[in-house]
Amino acid sequence: MGRFIEGIIGRINNERGAIAAMTAMLMLVVLTIAGLVIDSGLLVYDQLRLDEAANKSATAIVQSVDVNASSPSRIVFDEALLLENSEYFFKG
Repeated sequence: MGRFIEGIIGRINNERGAIAAMTAMLMLVVLTIAGLVIDSGLLVYDQLRLDEAANKSATAIVQSVDVNASSPSRIVFDEALLLENSEYFFKG
């Protein structure tokens, strides 16, 4: 039984540097996954901001249509109202 325990202790002593190598490889994997998660989150955030800007632009344009001057074949925009709506929707 003593030789068995001595053999296990000998293996542990021989593999002492392997733990550091495995830890380094594991850290590389963890940091790579963390970077991918952060980049994905930023892509989603940018997409949401672009979608919000498109919605605000469409709302500003629709609200600046001059209904009285427009006809089915021609749409007229009130430029002053369009500028005012743009400034209102894009504040902040």
